[in-house]
Amino acid sequence: MKGVLFVVTFLLLVQSVSSMYVQSESYEATANYHSPILFIPGIMGSALDDNNRWTMSDNLWPGNPHEDRMELALKDDGKTVEVEGSDIIAPHVLRTAWGAGIYKGFYTYMDTNTPYKFDGKTDNGDYMGQAYFDHPYDFRRPTAYQLYDGKRSLDDDIKKILEHTKSDKIILVAHSMGGLQSKMYASEHPEKVRAVILLSSPLNGAPRGFQSLTEGYNFGAGKLITESHVWEIGHNWEGVYHLSPDHQFVKSNGNQISLDETFGKGISFQQAGHIPSEAFAELEAQKIIQPEEVTKKLEEKYSGLSPTIWKQTKEFRSKFNALKANPSVRVEIIHGDNQVTTQEFKVRNELYTSFNSYGTGQYILTDQGSEELRAPFQFTIRRLDRVDTNEGDETVHGKGFPWSSASNTQTVNFGHMAMASEPETLDKVMKIVEEINHDKRDKQWLDNLNKMAIHYLARAQSLSEEEATKISQEYADAIKEENKKEEKDTVRIGKLTGDIKGRGKYVFFQKMLLGKKTTIQIIVPEAGEYDNKNKEFYAWIALEDFSLVDSNIGKIQPSTYSVTMDKETFLGVMSGTIDLKQAWDNGSLDVSGGLKENLIIWAGSWLTKFMGS
Repeated sequence: MKGVLFVVTFLLLVQSVSSMYVQSESYEATANYHSPILFIPGIMGSALDDNNRWTMSDNLWPGNPHEDRMELALKDDGKTVEVEGSDIIAPHVLRTAWGAGIYKGFYTYMDTNTPYKFDGKTDNGDYMGQAYFDHPYDFRRPTAYQLYDGKRSLDDDIKKILEHTKSDKIILVAHSMGGLQSKMYASEHPEKVRAVILLSSPLNGAPRGFQSLTEGYNFGAGKLITESHVWEIGHNWEGVYHLSPDHQFVKSNGNQISLDETFGKGISFQQAGHIPSEAFAELEAQKIIQPEEVTKKLEEKYSGLSPTIWKQTKEFRSKFNALKANPSVRVEIIHGDNQVTTQEFKVRNELYTSFNSYGTGQYILTDQGSEELRAPFQFTIRRLDRVDTNEGDETVHGKGFPWSSASNTQTVNFGHMAMASEPETLDKVMKIVEEINHDKRDKQWLDNLNKMAIHYLARAQSLSEEEATKISQEYADAIKEENKKEEKDTVRIGKLTGDIKGRGKYVFFQKMLLGKKTTIQIIVPEAGEYDNKNKEFYAWIALEDFSLVDSNIGKIQPSTYSVTMDKETFLGVMSGTIDLKQAWDNGSLDVSGGLKENLIIWAGSWLTKFMGS
């Protein structure tokens, strides 16, 4: 067919990918192979509220600097709340907190430097496929809990996102602790995950994570909370145990000690400072005052970390470390480097004095009432001296990052928290996303098609009736020849082509396009290359009243017509080396649906009714 109608309809693809999922009164369009992005923050990167007591105007975390947050504490089983009635929820990811940019840089970059829209919701209630979302979570809890059991689990969020965007799979971009969730989820649900991009994630743990359980470490949030209070509320958080190394990282007298001994023996600095006065009162009553005897007695109750949580952590690690990503899931690692980072610890035994002085105002309750603790007690504690090098990102050491399933590892010269918001890091992230979703490439193709559309639409609208009649006659003759070959009803075809010869412009341009919504599906095999199962490039347009009412990449249902061309021809048309008419004449375009038979039958049927015959 040499008619201009085909040229017009094919070329009316527009300049931008505005929405991968579109639903209107008469059609639904999707690009299920295009993947939205889900950002998962690190530990302390989500706001936490007590659903029973706290208000949204004053989150329990981050809350006010140095306020009491004991409602976040858990008992030795890592599950039971310390403050009865506490019901912790994670309402949102932190962008800023008390003047400090937490993840603000990440969101600013995504909103200003990418076509992805946060939450993806459009004005008409649809969801864009070019969208990014985030997943706040209760970082106190173990990884599996965060995936499936929380009030807002990762699994629930992913299911909702894929449903909203009509996408098959998601791209997980995870910082720090969020990487543990991503690794586990991608390994267990490859059918839902296109790629995992890990940002300084301690998949194998980090000594600084363990430090928060012993010496005290506030993960860089010193403006908000002291290291001592982090220990008070967090030493029974199983999520923190999961951030501790899965390999030996403590030396005593030059020798590596086992993980069981590391977690199970010795009184740590923070433990020593939080031993209750009643314990010393008991020692005083028993006349136990010598440091060796005091140490032995206190170690019976206060040595090591929670044995219950440590047992649970070992079970987690045995399963987690064996996880492998399905080959269909792309795994990329980007981490900070060249920062002073703790690699291991050296044990230093130190004589500790309870409360450190006589007049500290520490009291105990006796039969005679409140009585000040009279005498200090000395005992031996285990101090951990850091061994630092420049291998790591301040928080996670070099051994913490690797995963055998990763196809590539890149580094940036930023610290652990800063790297997730730095443009250099996010440029690398979006380069990976582009290789998966091809947003820039697809937009360029649609830009080129738009320029051609303006030209051909203007040409079609300016046709005279004589020109339209001539074109329609050529079209009718071509249809007649094709149907002869296919042994169609030549009598009916002859009648329809006869009707069209004299009514070309009226049928094609006044009744075909005016008042009737027409959708056209474009298919280019092997041009999409989104993944091994989605190699086709799809685009679609919707026309009404000589106007383009919608268009995008993806598949549209129902489609009035379908146009297929090979990759070489398509790329030639995009580059301008092949003219559309030339492509048609060479047989490089295949048209099905309306233009080959449905269009001619519909037009002829309408004419028959219109003419009363």
